[in-house]
Amino acid sequence: MIKRNYPLRILTMLLILTAFICLFTACAAKDAETDPAPDEVSAVSGPEYTEFSDLSGKTVSMLTGAPFEELVLSKAPDVSEFTFFGSMPDMLLALKSGKTDAVLNNNAIASLAVNRDPEIALFPESLKDGVFGFAFAKGSPEREKWQAAYDTISAETKQTLWDKWTGSDEAAKVLPAQDWPGKNGTVQAAVCDTLEPMSYAGEGGELKGFDVEMLLLIARELDVHVEFTGMEFSAILAYVQSGKALVGAGSIIVTDERKQAVDFVEYYPASFELIVRTVQTEGTAQKTISSFSDLEHARIGVNTGSIQALQAQERFPDAEFYFFTNGVDMLEALRTGKIDAYADAEANVRYMMAQNPDMAMLDEWLAEGMKVGAIFGKTDRGQALCDEFSAFIREIKQNGVYDEIQGIWFGDDESKRVVPDLYHLTPTRGTLHMAADTTLVPFVYIKDENPVGIDVDTVVRFCKEAGYGLKIVPMDFAAIIPSVVSGKVDFAGGGIAYSEERAESVLYSEFTYEGGSVVVVPAGPVVPEDTGFLASIKESFAKTFIREDRYMLFLEGIGTTLLITVLSILFGTALGFGVFMLCRNGNPIANMITRFLVWLVEGMPVVVLLMILYYIIFAKVPISGTFVAVIGFTLVFGAQVYAMVKGGVATVDKGQTEAAYSLGYRDRRAFFRVVLPQALPHIMPSYRGAIKALIKATAIVGYVAVQDLTKMGDIVRSRTYEAFFPLIAVAVIYFLLAALLMFMVNKLELYTDPRKRKSLLKEGKSDDRTEASAKEI
Repeated sequence: MIKRNYPLRILTMLLILTAFICLFTACAAKDAETDPAPDEVSAVSGPEYTEFSDLSGKTVSMLTGAPFEELVLSKAPDVSEFTFFGSMPDMLLALKSGKTDAVLNNNAIASLAVNRDPEIALFPESLKDGVFGFAFAKGSPEREKWQAAYDTISAETKQTLWDKWTGSDEAAKVLPAQDWPGKNGTVQAAVCDTLEPMSYAGEGGELKGFDVEMLLLIARELDVHVEFTGMEFSAILAYVQSGKALVGAGSIIVTDERKQAVDFVEYYPASFELIVRTVQTEGTAQKTISSFSDLEHARIGVNTGSIQALQAQERFPDAEFYFFTNGVDMLEALRTGKIDAYADAEANVRYMMAQNPDMAMLDEWLAEGMKVGAIFGKTDRGQALCDEFSAFIREIKQNGVYDEIQGIWFGDDESKRVVPDLYHLTPTRGTLHMAADTTLVPFVYIKDENPVGIDVDTVVRFCKEAGYGLKIVPMDFAAIIPSVVSGKVDFAGGGIAYSEERAESVLYSEFTYEGGSVVVVPAGPVVPEDTGFLASIKESFAKTFIREDRYMLFLEGIGTTLLITVLSILFGTALGFGVFMLCRNGNPIANMITRFLVWLVEGMPVVVLLMILYYIIFAKVPISGTFVAVIGFTLVFGAQVYAMVKGGVATVDKGQTEAAYSLGYRDRRAFFRVVLPQALPHIMPSYRGAIKALIKATAIVGYVAVQDLTKMGDIVRSRTYEAFFPLIAVAVIYFLLAALLMFMVNKLELYTDPRKRKSLLKEGKSDDRTEASAKEI
C-alpha cells in the first residue's frame, strides 16, 4: 500500500527551506563582516553636486510659500522639477532618502542643518544675496515705528544675537523675559515654528530663535509686549495681510514679489543657499571620534539600568542615547554604524578589546573611582549577610587573597580562570541565592557550562569559609535590583557599580572592585583576513557550538523553552476551556468576572505580567522563574483559548442543540457530542496560530531569571562577541520548534475534524484498492 504522509513532507520542505535561509543569511552576514559597511569605510568628501550644470534633470525642493523657481532656473535652467514642503525637516528627510536632489533655504538655516548632519552639504555657490525682513500689512503705520526702533539697535548687538543663535552653545539659546512694563499694549506676531535657528519651537513648545529675540528687542524699545503664534511658513504673510497679526517673522527674505503684498522692516543680511547630499569616498574611516568634544551630539549606546547610562547622560546632555541589554549588542551596533560610541565599565571593555582589535577606548575617563560591590536587601537578614560578606572582603584584602583573585581574572593565563569549588560547597548554614547577569565578562559569565568570573570566585571563597551553599540565579541586568528588593534572592553580584540612587534601595558590601567608566569608539577601519566563506562559517560554528561545549547551553535553553511552552499549552487549554464551561450557560456573575479578567490579561504586555507575578505577587514565595513563566503564559494562553472556544461555539447553529435535546441528550452530553465536534474545525486554525505565537513569546522570560533559548544565545554571544551566528542559530531553532509543534497540532486536528478524518479514510481505502489491483495484474 502506498502511504502519503503529507505533514512529514511539509516538515521536510520546511527544513530544506530553513537550511537555505540560513545559508543565504550567512552569506549576507559574512559579506557584511568582510566588506566593511559604507559607514565604516567612507567619509564625507564634499557635496554630491558642485556646479549648477550638475542639477540638470534634477529635482529642487523649497518651502510652500517660498516660490523661488525663477531664481533657481536663472542659475540652473535644466532643473526638471520643483517640489514644495510644509517644513524644513520634511525637506531634509526627502533629500536624504533620495526623493529630491537639492533643498533651497537661507544661509542661517542651511548652515545649521549641514553642521548637524554629515549626510548633507552646502552647494559651493550661493544663488543670490538678500536681506531678512519682518512683514507688516501694506500701508501699516506701525511699520515706521518698528523700523525706527530697530534702527536704535547697535550693529554689535545684532552680531552678538546672530552668533548666539547660529552657534553651538545650546545652553545660551534662551529668550529674555518680557519684563518691561508694556504700557503700549500687546501685539500679535506670526512666526514659523520649524525654521531653526531663525524661529522654532523649543523643548517646552516655547517659540524662540534669532527672529523672535530680535522682535523682543524692538518691542522693548516700543514698550509693548509680544504674543507669538507658531504656524507653517506659507501662512505667515496671509496672517499678516488679514490683520490677525501685526508682524510676521520666520526667515522671510525680502523679494520684489513679496514687497507687492506686504511692507518690510529689513533687519539682517541673507543669502539663498542650496543643500545637497554628500558623496562618500572609499578608504577613509567614518566620523572620527578622538575626544569627548566629538561626542556632544553623537549617538551613544548604554546598558539599560547601568551606572554608565547615568554618567554618560550627565556628561553629554545633548547626545542621542540608545539603550541595550548587553555589551555585545552595543559592540555590534557600533561596528555597523548604528551608534558612534558606547559607554561601559573599564573591566568589561578591556576583555572585549582583546578579541576585537577594531575597537578602542578614548583616553579620557567618563568617570573615575567606580566602585563595584555585592548588594543585599534592606532587611535584618540582608544587613547580617552584608556585614558578614564585607568582613570577609576586608580580610582577603589584608591577607593577599584579593590580589590573587584580581591576578587570575585580569591576567593572561586562561587556564587559571576556573572556579573548582563551586559545586563542592558544604551548606551547613543553608544555601544562598545570588542574582547575576551571566553575560558580564569578567565579573560573571559562562565558561564550559559553568558560571565563572571575579565575583563568582570571590563569593565561592566566602561561602566555603562561612559554610554556605551557593546557587547562582541568572537574569537580565535590569532585573537584578528588583529581585534583591523583593526578596527573590539573598543578594546579587556581577559588576554592580555603586550609586547613591541605588544605595537608597539596597545595601552595598565592602567594594570588591574599583575601576572606572570608559567610552568605546571604532579604532579605525580594520580589514579582516579573508579566510573564505566556508572557512569563516566553520569557525563561527565552532565558536558558537563546539568550544567549551556551548551546544549544551543551547540544549538546556531548548529544554526550558519547550517546558514552558508545552506546560502553558496544556494548562492554558484546560483553563480556557474550563472557564468557558463555567460561563457557557450565561451565569451573569461568572461572565462579568471572566470578561474583566480576560480584558486585564489581554490588555497587559506579557513582560509586565511576568514581572508583576515574579516581583510582586510571588515575591515572598520560593518558586522558580520557570514556574512563574508557566503561570503567566498559562493565563495568557487560557484567555486566548476562552475567546477561541466562545467564538467557535457561536458558529454552530442553535438548532443543533435543540435537535440533540429532542433526541434525549442532556445539556452536557449534547454539548460534547453535537456542538463541540462542529465547533472544533472553526477553533483549530486560531489554536495553531496561538501556539506558534506562544513559543516565540517565551523569548522574554529572561526578565524573570529564566535561562531559555534566547538567554542562552545572549550568553554565547557574550563569549564569542559575534552577533550574527548565535542569533541565526536561535532563530533557526525557534523555527524548527514551531514547525515541530505545528506538526503535532496538525496530527491532532486530523482526529478533531470529521471532514479531514473522513477524507483520510477514503484515501486509505483508495490506496488499498490500488494495491489490490496491482497484485491482480
